[in-house]
Amino acid sequence: MDKPCTWMRAKCRICERSARPDHLFLSDTGQVPGTPRLPDDANGNVPGAADADKSVEPAAARGLSVTDVAGRVGVAAATLRAWERRYGLGPSGRTTGGHRRYSMADVAALQRLQRLTHAGMPVASAALLALEPASQDNLPVVGERHGSDRLARRFAAAVDMLDADRIARTADAVLSERGAASGWTEVFVPQLQALGKRWEATGQGVEREHLAVSVLQAALVRHTRKNTRRHPQPGTRVLAAATPTELHTLPLDALAAALAEAGIVTYVLGSLPKTALHTAVADTSPAVVALWARSRQSTDLALLRGLLTRAPVVCAAGLGWRGPSLPRSVPHLPDLRTAVDAVLAWSS
Repeated sequence: MDKPCTWMRAKCRICERSARPDHLFLSDTGQVPGTPRLPDDANGNVPGAADADKSVEPAAARGLSVTDVAGRVGVAAATLRAWERRYGLGPSGRTTGGHRRYSMADVAALQRLQRLTHAGMPVASAALLALEPASQDNLPVVGERHGSDRLARRFAAAVDMLDADRIARTADAVLSERGAASGWTEVFVPQLQALGKRWEATGQGVEREHLAVSVLQAALVRHTRKNTRRHPQPGTRVLAAATPTELHTLPLDALAAALAEAGIVTYVLGSLPKTALHTAVADTSPAVVALWARSRQSTDLALLRGLLTRAPVVCAAGLGWRGPSLPRSVPHLPDLRTAVDAVLAWSS
């Protein structure tokens, strides 16, 4: 897929490490995003560094001091220390004596933070984006339909302030103006992924992610109900469920919200054991069953195959199904837009 944001492209390494199932939006790679490494070639020893540091640990003595970086970025040294403490935008190295040493990648991240704040983005939101790998092509442009546009900035600011009412109002505005599919891929997922990366890089912000997910789920449900009332005689019915070991089911609410805009009713049932899922299919008689798995570890091929004789169309939703060899009759829906387009095609 071309787009960086699908259902949940992220592998939840925090969950595996800390058994916290709500950290949904981290990167696939083993490297912590935005955590730069000192270059192999020397940038020159920092003036004033202790001779003992240079001889005992030359790699840590390379780089720029806090004072040097403050001058390059154009802020006070105290501001740099505050950004490190609050947002994890600190140096990637230290001397043996404990002095901070910034690599050029560290400086580039701080300069990106400055550019974003000068463009009008709140510091906390800019810091999340500054932790992304440095690429000028990926820098957000204020005013474009991009993750940093007006609504995305409002959403990020509301989350940063832990303002549930404001998060809800902004989420409602995003869904109303963009629709569920565009709002999900262009605003919500990028912001939530950034929160997960911040948690991984700094150990901070989990309370903001939990609140954002909770309020966003309620907003998606409201959007679904509002559009369902506009279509009192629904046509195609979809049953959306997750495998028994899949704890992350927010994308199913996004699917229901997007399909409701087209008058399609979706029963979102979350994670279900085999018997309960079979009972739900028998009782609702859906035209389509979407079985969701975010990671390969949560897929269940036996459960998927057992549904083939119980519904006209059974599909495997989510990136977790990329690895297993799916039955030929089972389409794979890796992202929300693909899922919506496929269901609309089947319903017609």
